Amino acid sequence: MKKTIYLILITLIIIPMCYAQDSPQWHLPEGAKMRLGKGKIRDIKYSPDGTTMAVATNIGVWLYDTQTSRELNFFPTGASSVRSIAYSPDGTILASGNNDHTILLWDVERGIVPRTLIGHTCSVRSVAF
Repeated sequence: MKKTIYLILITLIIIPMCYAQDSPQWHLPEGAKMRLGKGKIRDIKYSPDGTTMAVATNIGVWLYDTQTSRELNFFPTGASSVRSIAYSPDGTILASGNNDHTILLWDVERGIVPRTLIGHTCSVRSVAF
């Protein structure tokens, strides 16, 4: 009996902590066209030319083609949740402000981080160029 109650309590605690985006097996609601990102969405920004949309989540940054809605790339941030994103004026760099007190400067075309800004004393909640 104790074991059954324990399992029920664990189930009630764990299930509400899941997000709909965490499982690609779950169907989209009626009328929905696509699911953005995977994980909890924190910020969304369009590239300066409007061709790409970046979606910041608790697992990284997803890039989408705005015309086709096709997923173009994923920039993983490891264990750090992304709080805010911003495109450089020319659209070649995407800055991400993260919970691990860093700002990552992503090379959008190559999907790499050529520079990490460190030294912040708490989560970076806003970035801008």
